[in-house]
Amino acid sequence: MLPIQTIIQFKWEKYTKDFFVKQFYLFLIFFFVNITDIYYSILNKEIDENSVIVSDARNPFIYITLKVICGIILLYFGIYECRQMLKMEKIRDHF
Repeated sequence: MLPIQTIIQFKWEKYTKDFFVKQFYLFLIFFFVNITDIYYSILNKEIDENSVIVSDARNPFIYITLKVICGIILLYFGIYECRQMLKMEKIRDHF
């Protein structure tokens, strides 16, 4: 293996791989909680033919908890993106 490849492989294994695996797991948690929230919302509502909600049998604790989890993860990703833009000094290009 070439010396450059060895250095890149070392840095990937030591630092970068764990970061991206953590980001991927956070995304998976967000994805499944969001799908669960959508499924839960659809299942526990009764809607008539005029698209008016007749009854809502959702437990407020469950759907608020699901939305808070999604919100926290979205906030984490948003803060990370803002930090990256500030580090790259390209914030003016995006706003």
